[in-house]
Parts: sequence; C-alpha cells; structure tokens
Amino acid sequence: RGYSSQYRVPSETRPCPGTMAASGAPTTLQARVCANFFPKFDNQSEDRVLGPSVDARARERAVLMVTKKHSGSLVMAPPFFSKNGVANKFSRMGAVVLRAHFRAVWGSGNERIPPRAEEAADGPGDRKLHEWWEDAEQLGLCYAFEVVVPRILGDHGATPQGAYAVLTAVSVTGEGRFMSPPELLAQATRWRLPINEAWFVEAGSATVTEAALRSARWDLEDDGVEGLLAEHAPGAVRQGFLPHGEVQGRILEGFVLLALQPDDPTGDSCGTALDVDSGGTPAVGVEDVGDGLEDKKK
Repeated sequence: RGYSSQYRVPSETRPCPGTMAASGAPTTLQARVCANFFPKFDNQSEDRVLGPSVDARARERAVLMVTKKHSGSLVMAPPFFSKNGVANKFSRMGAVVLRAHFRAVWGSGNERIPPRAEEAADGPGDRKLHEWWEDAEQLGLCYAFEVVVPRILGDHGATPQGAYAVLTAVSVTGEGRFMSPPELLAQATRWRLPINEAWFVEAGSATVTEAALRSARWDLEDDGVEGLLAEHAPGAVRQGFLPHGEVQGRILEGFVLLALQPDDPTGDSCGTALDVDSGGTPAVGVEDVGDGLEDKKK
C-alpha cells in the first residue's frame, strides 16, 4: 500500500507583487505538497507472505518482483521534499544529486565533470531537468527516489561508493495509483533516470523463492543473491539497471517484494500490484496494495 500524505505550510498574509487588489488588501498564500510513496519498513507482520498469492494465480500470469533495498533517504519531486517536510537537508540533497545526475546523462555544457553548481546553469542537463519538472507537474506525477550520499545518507552498512539516486516509484496523483513496472520503465527510459535492478519470478517458484530470501536474510550478501535466485527461481527474468553492489556495496539492508498481476492476463502488461513485502534486516513485513492510495500522515 502506498501512502499519500499532505502537508500544509502555515498561511502567510502579505502583499504579493503584481497581485495587490484594487482595495490594497494583501493576498493570502498557502502552499501544499502531497507525498506518495511505498513504505520502506513495515516489520509488524512476520507471518504474512506473498508467494502463495502469486502461485495461486498462475493462470493469470502473476509474478513476484524482487528488488534489493538501497539505504538512503526518501526524496520526492517535484517539488523536492522528504517524507516529513520540505526545505530540509534531505530534500536539498535530493535536488543536488538529481541535478548532477541530469547533467551527467544529458550533458553539462562544461568540459569539467561534474560542473560546479553555479556553472552551466543552462546546459543540456539543466534544460532537460526543467522539461522533466514541467512534464511531471502537467501530468500530476510524483517521483519517489531513494537518495544515497556517503557519510550523509545511507551509511547503514558498507559505505556507499558515491552519491546517487534510484527511482523507486512514480504515482499518478490524479488517478490515485502507482505506475506499473512497464510504465515506470518507460518514464525512466524517457528521462534517463536510474531504476533498481529487479527479478521477475514466475508463478510456481514464488513461494520457495520468498522462503529462501527470508531464511537467508540474516547473512546474505550482495554477491550471493543471484545464486540464490538461480537455484530457487531458474526461470526468473532479470531487469538489470543500477546494481546494488556497485553503488552501495556488499551489505544488504533487505529486499522489497512486489506481487504483480497483468491488467490483461492474455497480454504482456504487468500492471496491478497485489501486495508489497517491504522487508528489512532482520525483520520482514508485508503491506497490502489496495486499489488506490491510502491517506495517512507520516
């Protein structure tokens, strides 16, 4: 289940340039942001599992999606804000890292890489960041990133190799839903955004795969994951993008398991999320995914 939280900045009554009423009365402004994200931890339901729900839907071509958790801080955009507020060091760090990413993949307009913040402000990467921002606002999209920065965000185990962001979810706020994996992949490809590596485990192997991950979660390291999945889910399809071992190291914080069912069982679309297991170390928990977003203060 995703969470949707709304934060209201205290109203401030002041004169606004160009908006002063004829009577001279000031204009009242109130800013609001809406956060939409998958929960990072819910370790209250040890007895709940996802595998059987996937295996029971073999005819519907259900799959279990397995990803590794990146340990950092949740940042959403646009605008840049963290789970519990705006204009703090977490949201500002997200802005710095994402701008650097856009400059790296789209071009900085400066021979030195990476350019200093005040340089190349109108380079290709900066222009593309602006385009992405406008597109998200027009479509009502909320992008959720895990932002990892050495010595600042994410030093829970191995020290991260460098600062980076990984796209974990995109919510369509006007429709009250999260994008399916194919939709998220399309958006990430369009804007050259980094997404997590993932394995799609077919029905029939989901229960044993989940059990193996739970059993090994105490001492499993990054380089042992592929072997475990190859043993228990030989038919799994790997979607390879941002390898956890290359950016955050061998220490794993946990896994995120998502049970998926195609919108159309006869087609290739993998759209409806049935459940999400957001498991950490040492505990693993489960959150149901409903039809929409739950309004919940976090």
